[in-house]
Amino acid sequence: MAKTFFHGNRVIRLPGADDQPAIEVTSGLTFVVGTAPVHTVGGAVNEVLRLSAFPEAQAALGFRDYRDEDGWGGYTLCEVMDNHFREYRVGPVLFVNVLDPARHRRTVAQTDYPVTDRQVRLPFEAIADTIAVQGGQLGVDFGVFYDSDACVLEVITGGILAGASSVQVAYDAVDPGMVTKLDIIGGQDVATGARSGFELISSCIPRHRTLPGTIICPKWSLDPDVAAVMDAKTVISGILFASALVDLPAEAGTHYARVPGLKADAGSFTSGDMTPCWPKLRRRGKVYHYSTHMAAVMARTDAESDGIPSVSPSNKRLIADAAVLDDGTEVLLELPEANYLNANGIVTALNLTGWAVWGNYTGAYPDRKHPQYAFLSVNRMLKFLANRIVLGYWARVDERMTMRFLDSLADEANIELNGLVRNDHLISGRVETLREDNPSEDLMAGIVRPRIKATPPSPVQEITWLLEYDMAAVMALFG
Repeated sequence: MAKTFFHGNRVIRLPGADDQPAIEVTSGLTFVVGTAPVHTVGGAVNEVLRLSAFPEAQAALGFRDYRDEDGWGGYTLCEVMDNHFREYRVGPVLFVNVLDPARHRRTVAQTDYPVTDRQVRLPFEAIADTIAVQGGQLGVDFGVFYDSDACVLEVITGGILAGASSVQVAYDAVDPGMVTKLDIIGGQDVATGARSGFELISSCIPRHRTLPGTIICPKWSLDPDVAAVMDAKTVISGILFASALVDLPAEAGTHYARVPGLKADAGSFTSGDMTPCWPKLRRRGKVYHYSTHMAAVMARTDAESDGIPSVSPSNKRLIADAAVLDDGTEVLLELPEANYLNANGIVTALNLTGWAVWGNYTGAYPDRKHPQYAFLSVNRMLKFLANRIVLGYWARVDERMTMRFLDSLADEANIELNGLVRNDHLISGRVETLREDNPSEDLMAGIVRPRIKATPPSPVQEITWLLEYDMAAVMALFG
C-alpha cells in the first residue's frame, strides 16, 4: 500500500484489544437476522449492516452483555457480536436487526425511583426520548445515557431536581418479546417495495458488494417455519448459493438419543443446504447457540485456507468451556454417542483432545449419501465454485458468440480450476463445451452451456490403523 504524504509531527494510536481487525472472510461470511438494542444508539431497523469489529458493531446496533438471570435478554445479535468479534475474531458479519423501537414497545406507568449519587438507574429497555420526569425537563434538569446494564438518568446540578432523594418517572420501553417469527422471516411491502427480515439477503450484493456464505438465526432457527425460510434463502437472487446453520432443541432433560427424533419431527432440517447443530455451548459463563459458534469456526477455517471452503470445520477447535442444555446442565458425549448424532446428520461438540466441532454431514444425511449433498465441505466447495464462476465471468455476458469466445471462456475457467487443483482445494476440475449440451436452436438464441466437472476432496471420515505383533523381530534376536 502506498504511503500518504505527511509533513509534521503526530501520534498514531495503536488498536486496543477490542479494536483489533478481524480476519477477513471471503467464503464463510455470516449473514444473521435477529434483534439488537438499537434504541440505545439510534440504530437501523431492517437494513443490512456490514460490520467488521466489535466497537463498530456496538456503535451501530448497541450491545447488552450476557446476564445469568436472562441470558442475552432477547438481543440475539449481541450473542453473535460477542462470539464472532471478541472470541473468534472473524469478520465481517452481515447483520439485520428487526427489533423496531417504534413498534415493539410498551408503556411503563409513572413510578417513584430513588436518586443515588445524582443518578437514577432505569431498566436498559427504557427509550431515552420517551422519558418524562415529573417537574423536570430533559437537557435542563436531567440528562440520559446508557451504560452496559441500564438507562441512566443523571440529575443536572443547579436544576430543579438537584437534591431530590427520589423522582417520579414514566417512559416507554422496547420489548424484544414482542418480536415474532413473522418479523424474522420478513417479506417485501407490495406498496413500497421495502424488504424486511430474511428478504434482505438479496440486497447484500447491491448494497455492500458482499455475498453471504453462511446463514444463521440464533434462537429463531429452532422454529421449523424459520428454518424452512433459511433453507429457501440459501439460493440468492436465483443464481448464487449459501449454506444455513440451524439449532435443534436443547431443553432441560434432553437425552442425546432423542435428538435425531427432534430433527425428524421438525421436518425442515433435512436439506443438503442446511446443517443442524446440538446442543448449546458455554464460554466464560455465557451460553451461546451452537450455530453461532459453528458459523465462526467455518469462517475462521475458510480464512486459514485461502478463503476457500474446501476444509471441513469438523475437528476444528471450539472456543468453548462446555456443551450445555438450556438449563445449564453439561452434556459430555463419549465418542460413540457423538458419532450416533453424526450418523443422523447432526453436528455436535466433542471434548477428546479439547473442545471441537464434531460432524461432517449436512441435514440431508443419512437420507442422501451422495457427497455433494451429504458432506458439508463438499457442498460448500461446489457452491463456492458456482459463485466464483457466476461473479467472475459476469462481464463476459453479451459478448459476441464466436469460436474464439467459447475457447477463451473454457481456457480461462480451466486455468482457474487448475489452480484450485494445484492447491488441493479440488481433486480434479475441468470445463468442456460439448455439442450435446449446446443444440443449434440454443446457440442461435445466444445460449451457451459450458460443462464444469469438479471433484472437491471429501473429509477423511475414518482412519483405521492395523496393529500387529511382529514375531519376525523376536526371531531376529537370535540371528
